Amino acid sequence: MTLAPSTRVGAYEIVALIGSGGMGEVYLAKDTKLGRDIALKILPASFTNDPERVARFRREAQVLASLNHPHIGQIYGLEEANASQFLVLELVDGESLDKRIARGPVPVDEALGIAKQIAEALEAAHEKGIIHRDLKPANIALAKDGSVKVLDFGLAKAVEATSGSFDAMNSPTITSPAMMTAVGVVLGTAAYMAPEQAKGRPADKLCDVWAFGCVLYEMLAGTRPFAADDVTSTMAAILEREPTWAALPHGTAAAVRLLLERCLQKNPRRRLHDLADARIELEDALTNTSSAREGGRSATSRVRILAIAAAMAVGGAAIAAAIGALRTAAPAPTIARLQIAVAEPIEPGGGVLAVSPDGRRIVYSTGAPGHDQLFVRDVDQFESKPIAGSERAVTATFSPDSQWVAFVADRKLKKVALAGGAPRTVYETVDEPGLSWTSDQSILFNPGTATGIWRVSADGGEAQVLTTSGAHDNMHRFPEVLPNGKGVLYAAQGGVSDDQVFVQSLSTHQSRLLAKGTAPHYLSTGHVVYVDAGTLYAVRFDQNRMETVGSPRALVEGIRQTSSGVSLVGFSQTGTMVYVSAGLGPRTNELVWVDRDGTEQPTGASGKPYAQPRLSPDGRYVVTSLRGDAEDLWLYDLMRGASSRLTSRGSSSFPVWSPDGRQLALSVGRNDIYVRPLDASTADRRLVTGDIPAYPFSWSPNGRTLAYVAVNATTLQDIWVAPLDGQKPRPYLASPFREGAPVFSPDGRWLAYVSDESGRNEIYVAPFPGPGEKSAVSIGGGTEPVWARSGPDLFYRSGDAVVAVEITMSPFSVGKPRVLFRKPYERSIALWPNYDVTPDGRRLLMVKGNDASPAASFVSVVLNWQETLKK
Repeated sequence: MTLAPSTRVGAYEIVALIGSGGMGEVYLAKDTKLGRDIALKILPASFTNDPERVARFRREAQVLASLNHPHIGQIYGLEEANASQFLVLELVDGESLDKRIARGPVPVDEALGIAKQIAEALEAAHEKGIIHRDLKPANIALAKDGSVKVLDFGLAKAVEATSGSFDAMNSPTITSPAMMTAVGVVLGTAAYMAPEQAKGRPADKLCDVWAFGCVLYEMLAGTRPFAADDVTSTMAAILEREPTWAALPHGTAAAVRLLLERCLQKNPRRRLHDLADARIELEDALTNTSSAREGGRSATSRVRILAIAAAMAVGGAAIAAAIGALRTAAPAPTIARLQIAVAEPIEPGGGVLAVSPDGRRIVYSTGAPGHDQLFVRDVDQFESKPIAGSERAVTATFSPDSQWVAFVADRKLKKVALAGGAPRTVYETVDEPGLSWTSDQSILFNPGTATGIWRVSADGGEAQVLTTSGAHDNMHRFPEVLPNGKGVLYAAQGGVSDDQVFVQSLSTHQSRLLAKGTAPHYLSTGHVVYVDAGTLYAVRFDQNRMETVGSPRALVEGIRQTSSGVSLVGFSQTGTMVYVSAGLGPRTNELVWVDRDGTEQPTGASGKPYAQPRLSPDGRYVVTSLRGDAEDLWLYDLMRGASSRLTSRGSSSFPVWSPDGRQLALSVGRNDIYVRPLDASTADRRLVTGDIPAYPFSWSPNGRTLAYVAVNATTLQDIWVAPLDGQKPRPYLASPFREGAPVFSPDGRWLAYVSDESGRNEIYVAPFPGPGEKSAVSIGGGTEPVWARSGPDLFYRSGDAVVAVEITMSPFSVGKPRVLFRKPYERSIALWPNYDVTPDGRRLLMVKGNDASPAASFVSVVLNWQETLKK
């Protein structure tokens, strides 16, 4: 909240607001005790409420306060009043160097004098082990008495004498602003960032040397040495290009130019190592300025005379040819790769990542499950800022103007302005990940009560259906409207089958399969990119005919995907790609026994991509799906440790044991359910077939009925039952909501299942074959129900928690849920229980992930990456 004039903050009286930034607001204030004008910086509440950060800030402020130098803006104190913490700073009367440069290049003599004082200030700081790390003209004040003050050690940090380095990305900001400090300078720090800083490496005093060279060059040339239109191009120039040395004025001494070249060496080992050397060079240059200027004039005159003579000799045609040769075409943008550090490591299996359309910001999530939060990071700044109210976000996207972020948290679609303010709820119920904010200010999403894409105004209101799902493409996710407005790209999922990329016409609503993969995005180069098994592919795409042209091409391998199928990759309209790298090895897991108190023991089954483990009725065998390029079922003997393949069709899943353990029901393809004798005494029998996906879940204890889930475009996921005696299947529960994971009770009189009718997935129990009133079982969300074959407990999962509920059959009653243990075992992707319970109900068979991906400390950034598609 802005303080009004005359407000008292401790012993200081507010006069006027000077400016504001990421580290708080700066005021012109009067020190009522000493009777002098000072600058007062009020630190934001988000900062002061973090005791560890405040303590760290105080330690560094004490070090910086020791910089008693005539060319460094002083810190007078760090105080607390009115529940606020604030810095008391020196107020400099004058203008900032960036405003002086805005009027034109600084004369050589004046520029060298300013640079000498800057070098003296940095030399003094470096001697005390303090690095500025954010030197730029906006942080240099030109006082009216002619002196220079280096301000805003905004990213400075005391360097540990023993280590000689520090974490450049996570140090707190300490600022020393004055009246002339510029706020919100376009491109900000990026234009003065050393190449090693741009790559996310720790900064040292050589980064200050680089920035010093940038400032001196800008004073002399009147333009930045790596000038560009946006942050992306600026960082690419820093990494790949050389300054235009011809832009320096004719009066620049050779020694000064050599000094600049040494300061702006991209390899830090070849860069000038000490600003004391720069100060000496500048002192010598100032001493010899007059003679150098006269010599420069004589040399310039001689060059002009020779040039005129040469022009007269060669004639006009040759002159025209020479001019044409000078008008060379602009070089193609350079592809540059760098890494930027995140606030906390992004754990395997989770995370959110998006880049703004203008390429200047990224949003990502990090933190422990259930306590994760969105952070925004300007690519030209060092620190990430948390987005308040974004806890538990599962997906995010930017607005077309890059000023807002929309995200889904706790199944609510929200938006928040990056300039500040609390998130606003746009829509109440959103299920699947993947959002898109269109140019007409609509947000596309999956609401959770439909399998197609819906859209709602970014200001809220009623939602409308955009895409409709068919027999082959349900559960639409990751939508994006094509630039011509004729169609929408999306990824569709059927049951547990792999995602596939579709395009649907917005006029005819006809869908066309484009590729196997997810996260589709249309590029201005005329390609569609998508991710399949962690590899980014591109294929040419005719958006008018809405069809691919030619074969896909693999571009980037090792893109991380979350447990919910989100690919951590994003693209800007300016040619920037961001992504999080996966680990070096394939994702594998193991089957483990877990007691009801959470004690874990190995089963011996490990090193493969196990999923959907189902224990035989006697507990000796487990049938499990192995998911790789194809999906098949395998049988594992828990006593002997031997395994054998059950299917080889490449699309078999959802195994269900018969009560006698002699048969299996399984899904083949997407639409068929078969019954297979384990002894192969008879051929497989097709039990269910049709034109919609169907997946078996539970076999009744009397062996007469199979409960399965049917995916329908109108009623979504429904529970059906198929008699084993050849009668036609019939619906058990079909509603406008999504039901799934049916499982029979041990006596066959009840059916437990999952439904999202309340707005989130919960466990219910209803009588079988019905009708009858259902009873709610879970509290606070639940999926993956499993009923023990003996004993009173129904098990389910709620996040990482495994929960048991005692259920009495006669008379029927539901007990209170009790958490057995909390551990991040592998979750289901289609409500199917990704675990099982032993026949006696004493142990659980869980899938433990052995992800080769470590926690990610960096986001990879590729600038101008689309140039790879133009070659």
